[in-house]
Amino acid sequence: MIGRKLKLFLVTDETRFYHPDTIADFLRNTKDEIVGAGLVTKIPKKSNLELYLIKHWYYLRFTEMVKLVFRKYRAALKDIFIKKSKEGPFYSIRSVYKYFKIDFIEIENNINESKYLDIIRKANPDVIVSSNSLIFKEEILNIPSIC
Repeated sequence: MIGRKLKLFLVTDETRFYHPDTIADFLRNTKDEIVGAGLVTKIPKKSNLELYLIKHWYYLRFTEMVKLVFRKYRAALKDIFIKKSKEGPFYSIRSVYKYFKIDFIEIENNINESKYLDIIRKANPDVIVSSNSLIFKEEILNIPSIC
């Protein structure tokens, strides 16, 4: 067991389903220090769940498609118009990071680019907590002191 607070760097996809409240709950309950975050705003086509669902629409029933579209746009509107509180609910990762005053960068397509790696290095994290669609190469995996 480590006898000190860990320095965490979060990397998450910007999504309106499940992630926002999960990340908010994590931030409410962690005793560790959040030294920064990366918000993945553009996902490569091969890893993009939304594009996958559109491409394979025939696996979904019509009612399932309507529900997904409705939930996506309802969450977007709620994120704009509903005042945030610590208890939530939250409708985007961006709103979670802003509410909890987490400094974050926007990541597009490839987290392994030097401009992102340099920012993560400067944050000097012990741990990178990842919930996103991007592939981490060896260089980024070697940045945190623990994992």
